[in-house]
Amino acid sequence: MGQVKKLVSLPNLVAIETVDSASLADKIAAAAEGAGRGEGGSDPVELFIQVDTSNEETKGGVQPKEAAELASHIASCGSSVRFAGLMTIGAPGDLGAFDRLRAARDEVAATLGVPEDEIRLSMGMSGDFEEAIRKGATSVRVGSLIFGSRPAARQQ
Repeated sequence: MGQVKKLVSLPNLVAIETVDSASLADKIAAAAEGAGRGEGGSDPVELFIQVDTSNEETKGGVQPKEAAELASHIASCGSSVRFAGLMTIGAPGDLGAFDRLRAARDEVAATLGVPEDEIRLSMGMSGDFEEAIRKGATSVRVGSLIFGSRPAARQQ
């Protein structure tokens, strides 16, 4: 909980895009409430659910069919957090991940009774951001385009 408290107390923190469980959402909500986020204080922390659209062992997140249940849980966590959208990191070259995230978004929207365009989609990286935008991304991660490639990992 200590790391979560530090994170939500950052004055410029807007969103956390890696929520993959109800227990993590609860920890963030409690810490955000303790930090005065939400009702009467600063803006609530926006939470994105990380959705596993690739089934790669190295990727985290809930399965697409689990997103609606977690979104409902987050929506009931109080005023210190707010469900904002869905995030995925697809497998390289798998543009179908964007369609799978949109389908999950549509299911979440139906479950929550909100318009689909109120649920943001964070998807796409430096190599595929243009296609992600065409598929409805509202946020993209383009660090390599801006800062260059990461150095290769060192062997231990």
